[in-house]
Amino acid sequence: MNPSADNQSDLSDSEVNLPTEDSVTSADTTNNTDETTETDETIEPGTKPTIEWHVGQGTNLEEHVHEGLQTQDGGYLAIGDTQATSQNDQLDDILIIKVDSNGDLEWQQKIGTAGVLETGIAILETPENDIIAGVGLSSSAAPNGMMKATLLRLDSQGNLLWQQIYNHSGNGAIRGMTLLDNGDIVAVGYRQSPIGGYQFIADEAQGFIMQVDSSGALLWDSSLPVTQGTKVQPSGDGFMVLSTGWVFENGIDTNAVFLIKTDSNGQEEWTKTYSSSGMNQAFDFDQTSDGGFAIAGHTTGYGSQNWDCLLIRTDNSGGLIWEATFGNPRGYNPLYVHDECYGIREMPNGDLVMVGGTGDEYSYSENTHSSGSSDEWKAYVVRVNSNGTLQWEAVYGDNPNSGHNAAEFLTLTQDGGVMLFNDTDSAGDMNPNNFGFMKLSP
Repeated sequence: MNPSADNQSDLSDSEVNLPTEDSVTSADTTNNTDETTETDETIEPGTKPTIEWHVGQGTNLEEHVHEGLQTQDGGYLAIGDTQATSQNDQLDDILIIKVDSNGDLEWQQKIGTAGVLETGIAILETPENDIIAGVGLSSSAAPNGMMKATLLRLDSQGNLLWQQIYNHSGNGAIRGMTLLDNGDIVAVGYRQSPIGGYQFIADEAQGFIMQVDSSGALLWDSSLPVTQGTKVQPSGDGFMVLSTGWVFENGIDTNAVFLIKTDSNGQEEWTKTYSSSGMNQAFDFDQTSDGGFAIAGHTTGYGSQNWDCLLIRTDNSGGLIWEATFGNPRGYNPLYVHDECYGIREMPNGDLVMVGGTGDEYSYSENTHSSGSSDEWKAYVVRVNSNGTLQWEAVYGDNPNSGHNAAEFLTLTQDGGVMLFNDTDSAGDMNPNNFGFMKLSP
C-alpha cells in the first residue's frame, strides 16, 4: 500500500474540464463488480486481462517497490527499499530483486549503511545485461537521514560493479533515468533539500538533470526550474522532463504538472504546466507513437471529490490534446476513496494503460464489492484508446480481505501482457509487506 504522502485537504468543487464525449470518457463513477469477465461492449469494449500469476518476494521486513522492468532474458527486475534491521526500524536500505519469467526468485541485493536511511527509486538494464540503479545513498556521517544522489551499476547477478555519489548540499536522490544509445545515462532528481529521507515530492529542494558516461563520470549537470525532476526521456535534440511543481492560481499555491523541454546539455528550452483547481501531481510519462506524451498522476481537481487518477495527453510541443480523470472503480463513497496512479505505457496499438492503487485511509469502511473492503488497497488498471475513450478499468488483488496490493509501476511484457509491480502483503511467504510481481495476461 502506498497512501499519498501528500494528503492535502484542498479538495476542489470545480466542474470537470474534459473534451467532448467523442474523445474522452471519465470513469469517475464507474462501478465494476467483476474484474476478470468480459464487460458490456457498449461501455467498455474489449476483454479485461486476468491474473496469470502473482508472487511476493523480499525479506521478513517492511518493503516498498518503486519501479520495475522486464529484462532481456524474460525475467523481471524491481527496485525499492526495505527496513534495515527490524520491523521497528525507521531506517531503510535499498532493495533490488530479480525474478525469472515465472516469478521465481533468482537473487535479491540489499544495499545500505547501518544506521542511516537510503532508498532505491529508478532502474535500467543495459544491452550488456548490467543494471543501473538510481538511488539516494547515505553514509554514517550524514546527519538526519540526508542522502546523496547516487548511481549504482551491478552485473546481471546483482554484484556491485561501481557506485558514483554526486556530492551536493542537503538531501537528494535520483528519481528517473534514461539510457542513451552510446551507453551514457541521463538522470533527474532533487538535491539541496533541508528535509532528510525519501521524499514523495521534494517541495523545498532543487531539481536537476545530468548526463554521465557508462562508468558514471559526470559529463554535464544542470538545474531545473522545479524542485525535482521526476522522470526523463529523450525528445528530439534534447530531453523531456516530467515534474510536479508549485504554481500560484486563483489566489492560492497549488501543485501543477510540469513538462520541461531541455536541449542536449540540459538547458531549459520551454516549460508547460497543466492544472485545475486543487492539487495536481505527476509521477510517470511515456512518449507516444506520434511524438507526444501521455502523463499519469493524480488530482483533487477536475471535479474530483477526493484523489482521482489523472491522465494528460500532449503533443510533442507540450500542447494539451486532452485530459481526463478516473477513479472509484468499486463504487464506494468517493469522498473517502483515494485513486493514485504512478505508471503509464503506450500499447503497440496506440492505447494507453495506466496503473495505480485504489482504497481509503479513513475510519470510513464499506464492504459491498467482490474484491473486498474499501480499507483494502487494490491494484487499479485503466485502459483508454488514443483519444482517451475508456476501453476498460479493473481492480486486481488476491482474495477479498487477504491484504493490500496497490500497484506502484508497470512494464509491458514480451508476450503482450502487463506486469504490475505492487506493494503486497497477501503474496509471498515473507511478512509483513513484499515486492509484488503481478502478471496480467495479454
